[in-house]
Amino acid sequence: MMNKKTVGVLLAVIMLTASLFTVFTSAFTVDLNRGVSLEVTDLPFAGMTFNAYLVAEFNEYGGLTPSSSFPSFNSKLNSSTDYPALYDTLLKEIFARSITPDAIASSDEYGNALFNSLDLKHGLYFVTGDKFVRDGNVYSMAPFLTTLPFEYDDGISYEVVASAKFDILPLVDNYTVCKVWDDEGAEEKRPSKIDVVLYCDGSVYDEISLPHDGSWEYEWKELPSDHTWWIEEKEIKDYKSVITHNGTAFVIKNTFTGTVPPVVDIPSTGQLWWPVPILLCIGSFFVILGLIRRKKA
Repeated sequence: MMNKKTVGVLLAVIMLTASLFTVFTSAFTVDLNRGVSLEVTDLPFAGMTFNAYLVAEFNEYGGLTPSSSFPSFNSKLNSSTDYPALYDTLLKEIFARSITPDAIASSDEYGNALFNSLDLKHGLYFVTGDKFVRDGNVYSMAPFLTTLPFEYDDGISYEVVASAKFDILPLVDNYTVCKVWDDEGAEEKRPSKIDVVLYCDGSVYDEISLPHDGSWEYEWKELPSDHTWWIEEKEIKDYKSVITHNGTAFVIKNTFTGTVPPVVDIPSTGQLWWPVPILLCIGSFFVILGLIRRKKA
């Protein structure tokens, strides 16, 4: 049977590859009378704070039911689930509704943060870390999902260890937004402009319109990195908006959902016009040739 460190390595790989769907597509028995624990390791400093939110709760047969904090959560995760987008959705909901974490842990001098087991239920957790400023940099932990207990190939672990992954950011950074369209054949349906709202920790920070200076891109300069930033686009008729981001770059993709106008082909009447210039040239040649012969005669 795997030890705790091995399970931690396995879980770290799962976080990176976003393949948690295996946990949700296979039924396994959960001992609800047995305690669970969660520890975050490989932390660079002591005093870092981490939050665990119960997103869905297990029953004894391994089924998940959304918790009261996330009633609209869809627990039917699979291989096609867009995990980065899911993480963004959960973060936005936490800020928008001021959801209180179910458990809080702080890192010790050994680089570990152990959640109090008395605060943990059996279920699916979304784990975040508060941004930490040290030596002129901002340390931002990548959020992740994990189940307690966690199922792996050889069994089930009730003591889960997760290896933290961090982005090290400057104190201030520039954030960009870029708009792309997926509406071939319906380009004339595009609006003349779109409105984009920038949020800082759940509060409106700025609102802009695109195109800006003739471009469907915009850059916010020198924003503090120790805050959580995201954008939203105001609804556009007949378009579905999907926002993705990588670091400080946001991309808004709008896909046309209306009816694409059909391409009208002008029917042929049977009259071909391309031979006319050629026939005119041939006719002119014979006229000139006849005039020359008549003159000689």
